[in-house]
Amino acid sequence: TTAVTSIKADELNKGAISDVGQLLQGKVAGLNISSSGDPTRRASVVMRGVSTLNSAQGPFYVVDGVPGVDISIVSPDDIATIDVLKDAAATAIYGNRAANGVIMVTTKKGSKEKTQISYNSYFGVENVTNQLDMMNAAQLRAFVTKNNLNFTPANDLGADTNWQKQVLRSSALSSSHNLSLSGGSEHGNYSASLTSIKREGIMNKSDFSRIIARLSVEQYAFNDKVKFGLNVSNSVSDYTNVPQRNSVLLQSVNHLPVSPVRNPDGTFFENFTSTGYFNPVALIEHGTDETKVTNLVGNFTTEVKLPFGFTYNLSIAHQKQSSLHGEFYDSYY
Repeated sequence: TTAVTSIKADELNKGAISDVGQLLQGKVAGLNISSSGDPTRRASVVMRGVSTLNSAQGPFYVVDGVPGVDISIVSPDDIATIDVLKDAAATAIYGNRAANGVIMVTTKKGSKEKTQISYNSYFGVENVTNQLDMMNAAQLRAFVTKNNLNFTPANDLGADTNWQKQVLRSSALSSSHNLSLSGGSEHGNYSASLTSIKREGIMNKSDFSRIIARLSVEQYAFNDKVKFGLNVSNSVSDYTNVPQRNSVLLQSVNHLPVSPVRNPDGTFFENFTSTGYFNPVALIEHGTDETKVTNLVGNFTTEVKLPFGFTYNLSIAHQKQSSLHGEFYDSYY
C-alpha cells in the first residue's frame, strides 16, 4: 500500500553513465533529476521538492541493505534492481534520514546454474547545444561607432574571438567499461566485477575518472539453514576541476571579442590596466584544482532459518571514506 517504484536493470538508462541519478532519469514519476555538464558534480536528484530550508534535497541511499552508503561505490552495470521509496510509510524504518525519500539499490549476485563472464562498454559524446547570445567583433564595433564610443587601444587588436568557445570543448567524450565474473555451486555463489569510468567535462581541463572493484560471496551451511554473505566494494574517484570556474565563466562573457586569446609571441593576451578584466583561457591554464576520493564499504551478513518460519538476520557493515584535495596557482595569479 506504500508508494514504491521498482526498476529492473534492463529498464535503466544505458550509456557511459557515472551515477545512479542518470540511470533513473525519466523512469520514476515525481523524481526530478537534472544532470550537469560538469563531470565533477553528481546529477541532482530531488524526490519531494524542498523539504526544509536547511536540509540536503538528495535522497537517502541504501545499498544491499547497508544504509547511508555513498552511491559512488556502485557501478551502474552491477545493479540488479533499484527501489524508490517515496512516502512516509515506506521510509519510516530509516527515520529522519529518509526525509527526502529513499533509494534502495540491490546489486547482482552469482547464479548457481552457470559460470558467466561478461563485458560491457559504452561510449558517449556531449556537445553544447546553446550559448549565451553575445555580440561578435563586427557587431560590437558597429555598436561602438553608432554610439560615439571607443575601445581602449590595448584591448582592440583586430581580433574576432568567441570567448565562450575558447573555454569549452567542441566535444566531450565519455566511456565506461565493466568486466564481471559470476557463478556458483549447490551451496553458494559469487560475483566479482571491475569497472572503469572516464568522462570529459564540457569545459576545458575538467575531467573525471573512477575505478570500482566489487566482490560478493554467499555460502550456505548446516543443510542450507544458515547463509553467510560478504560484500566488499571499493571505488577511487579522480576529479580534475576547472580552476576558478565561476570566474572563468564570468570572464568568458565579459571579455571583448576584439581581444585575442594570445599575443603574436604566443603568450596569453592580458590588459591588467582594465579592472576585473582577465583572460579566461589563461585562468584555466595557469591553475590546477584536483580532488581524489576513496570509498570502501564492507558488509558481512548471516541469515539463520529458525523454527515456525522465523528468520534471524545479522548484518555488520564498515564504511570508510578518504578525500584529498589540492590546488596550485602559479605566479600569473
